[in-house]
Amino acid sequence: MNTVNGDKQSDTGLRTVAGGVNEGRHAVLAQALLSACHRVQEEYEAEIAARYGDCGDGDEPEGDFHAIMANNLTAWFATPLSELDGISPNDYIRSLDDTAELLELFAVLSGTGVEPMPDLLKIRLGRDHTGATAGLRRFVIKAIEERDVLPDEGFAVAHSALEILAEWEDEDFAPELLAAFESIPAPDFEDFALSQSIAQFFGRFHGLVPLLIERIEERLATGEILTGAADYILVALSLIGAGTGDSAIYRIFTRAIEQMRLPEMVMLMLVDLGNPRAVTFLRAYLQRNLQTLSLAQYRQCVSSISALHGRYDDLPRYPNK
Repeated sequence: MNTVNGDKQSDTGLRTVAGGVNEGRHAVLAQALLSACHRVQEEYEAEIAARYGDCGDGDEPEGDFHAIMANNLTAWFATPLSELDGISPNDYIRSLDDTAELLELFAVLSGTGVEPMPDLLKIRLGRDHTGATAGLRRFVIKAIEERDVLPDEGFAVAHSALEILAEWEDEDFAPELLAAFESIPAPDFEDFALSQSIAQFFGRFHGLVPLLIERIEERLATGEILTGAADYILVALSLIGAGTGDSAIYRIFTRAIEQMRLPEMVMLMLVDLGNPRAVTFLRAYLQRNLQTLSLAQYRQCVSSISALHGRYDDLPRYPNK
């Protein structure tokens, strides 16, 4: 089960970020949340004991507990608390407009032993997102802008925020997110924790295909080698997948091969998706252009097909030139 650390009720192990004006109230909310989680867990264990007897830990159906915890915490977040001067946790969290304050709160909550905190954020917002969209957007943009100083908790929360915005079909956020994303220098991408999350956000919306294609083709038209955000936009196009913009995606693959930049990372994403059209396209491209490809371009095609398909022994050999 492991949702609440059993010995944490008296020792919450709270962590804080220095300098926040609401630090004390964050701790009050964290303690109240921990107590609520313990109460839900105790009630659940009593119900399991009554229903299944001494079946032993781990024999009970795990899904039941998570559903019960989610339902109870959703109600708890909407309930006024005396510890918060009669306001609900929802209203308290919604009042924290400053990104640093939100991050501090999540850092404190992460120290309660309730695991994982990003999932609790999703519970908190999942059924009541009045006014929350702008705050989540702001948090994600801030995470991109402050990526060099953002602690791990911040990246975890930003990842969950992107998932929530995708679930809410917040397609209007895409241009702002893309602009912030593309502003990151290419060397920073290797360690940027949100790149794949952002690509997955774009990949949820077929309507974004024209925007993504436009960005990639602008780069390719100027002869720019694909780097940084452009790689991940290509991933987003591959995530969008069947039936939308296939011809443009193949055109982009072609130009990427010609520029010697069909990223290995893109290939691995396509492997996970099991994209047979990519294999078909790459094979046809190799056959059609065999006489004009450089050896390096030929090897890139072969390695890409191998990564996608698992074999390359039936491919044509590079001609002697």
